[in-house]
Amino acid sequence: MGLKSRSIALCTLLSLSTVAVLSTALIWLNYRDSIRTMREDAIADTQVFSYAAEPGVLLHDANALEHIIEAVLQEDAVCGARIADATGNVIACHCKPLYDWDETGESKRSTLAVGGEWKPGDARVAMTATQLAVLAPIWPKQETAGKGIDLGLLQADADAPTRSDRPIGFVAVTYTLDVIRAEFIARVLSVLAVAFVVVTLAILVAIFAVRQLLDPLRNLVATVNAIARGDRSRRAKEEAIGEIGDLARSFNVMADRLQESHNSIEQQVADRTAELQARKRELEKQISEREQAEGALRVTEGRLRKQNEALVQLSRSKALGRGAFAAAAREITEAAARTLDVERASIWLYDDGRTRIRCFDLFEQSRNRHSDGLEFQAESYPSYFQAIEQNRTLAVHDPHHDPRTSAFSETYLTPLGISSMLHAPIRLGDRIVGVVCSGHVGPTRRWALEEEHFAGSMADLVSLALEAAERRRAAVELRRAKKAA
Repeated sequence: MGLKSRSIALCTLLSLSTVAVLSTALIWLNYRDSIRTMREDAIADTQVFSYAAEPGVLLHDANALEHIIEAVLQEDAVCGARIADATGNVIACHCKPLYDWDETGESKRSTLAVGGEWKPGDARVAMTATQLAVLAPIWPKQETAGKGIDLGLLQADADAPTRSDRPIGFVAVTYTLDVIRAEFIARVLSVLAVAFVVVTLAILVAIFAVRQLLDPLRNLVATVNAIARGDRSRRAKEEAIGEIGDLARSFNVMADRLQESHNSIEQQVADRTAELQARKRELEKQISEREQAEGALRVTEGRLRKQNEALVQLSRSKALGRGAFAAAAREITEAAARTLDVERASIWLYDDGRTRIRCFDLFEQSRNRHSDGLEFQAESYPSYFQAIEQNRTLAVHDPHHDPRTSAFSETYLTPLGISSMLHAPIRLGDRIVGVVCSGHVGPTRRWALEEEHFAGSMADLVSLALEAAERRRAAVELRRAKKAA
C-alpha cells in the first residue's frame, strides 16, 4: 500500500476513533450525572423516610417500622433499609433476597455508626462500586419536641422531657448501582461495537479501492525487484489496460531475452565451477586425511615415548631388583596411573585356592595415596575371570554394559565413578596369579592399542617382581637351612 492509500486509511481510522472516544466520554459524563442525581434523590428519599419513621421510633413499634421499610423496598433502586434508635441499635431491618446489607459483610443487626454531631437536614453518604448507602437522623416533630410522650405505661417516662437538640433515631438505606452501571456498560459497548464495524468497513473499502488502482503498478515493481534479486523466471501481469499494460508486455519481452543470455553463461560457469569444486573436495580430503594421520601419529609417538620412559625407569628400580615386592608394586601402580593418565591403578592377587582375588596395592592419582584390602569372590564374577584367562589384555570401554564386566557395575564401578577399564593378567609360568587394573573416571574412554600393550608390560613387570620376591624368599630359606645344618 502506497503513501497516499496509507494516509487515507489513517485519516479514516483517526476520525472514527475520535467519534468513538467522544461518544464514550459523553456516556461517562451522563453516567456521572446519573450517579449525582441518584445521590441527591437518595438523600431526599431517606430524609422523607426518616419523617415517616419518627412515630414508630418514639413508640419503639418494630412492626410499624417493618411496614415502613417494606414500603420503601418497593422502589427498584433500594436493596435494604435499617432503622435504629438514638444509640445506633437496630430496631427494624429488611433487605431484598438478592442483595447483602453492604460489601463489608456487616450483619442485619449490627449497631449503626452514628457518632458525631448531627443537625437537622444532615445525611451521611457512603458509596462503593456497586452500592450507595445513606444514613439520616430521625428528629422529633415540633409539637412533641420539648415534652414527654405519655403512653400511660410508665410514669417515669411521662415525667422525663425529650431533648430536641439530638436525633431520636436513624434511618440507613442502601441503594444498588447495578442498573446505572449496566446502562453505562451497555452504552459503551454499543458505541465501541458500532465504531469497530464502521472503522473496519471503511478500512476494507479503502484497501479495495487502492488495490484496484495500484495493483498493476505494484505487480510490475515486484517483478523488477524479483529479477534484480536473481529470480529471472518472474514475469509481470499483462492484464492491465493502457500504458501500464504496454509497459508490462515490453518488460516481459526484455526479461525473456535476458533469461536466454543468462542461461547460456550460467551453464558454462556451472560446468567449470563443478569441475573446480570436485577438485577442491578431493584435495581437501587428501589434506584432511594426511593431517589426521599425522596427528594420530604424533599422539601415538607421544604415548609410546612416555610409556618407554616409564618402562625404563621401572626396569632400573632397586625394589624390583632386590625382590621387595611391596615397594615394587607401589612403583608399578604409580607409573601405570600417571602414564595412562587414569585415576586408579591397582594390583590384584589370587589367594592360594584361587577362590577369591584381593587388592594388594591401589594407587589413587588425585589423592596421591596407596591402599589395599578390597576382595572379590571369583564365583560371583565368572564371565570376568573367564575373560582374564583367555586374553592378554582386557580393554573395556563401557564396563557397565559389557557382559564381561557388567557384574561389577553396582558393587564396584558405580560407587567409584569408573567409566572405562583396562586390565592385564599377571602370569607366572603357565598360570595366572593376579591382574593389573587401570580404572578411568570421567567420560567413557576408548583405549589405544599401544595402551593395551603398555598394560601387558605392567603385568609382566609385576610377574618379574613376584619372581624376584620368590627368589629372595628361597635364598633366605636356604641361608636359614645352612645355618641350621
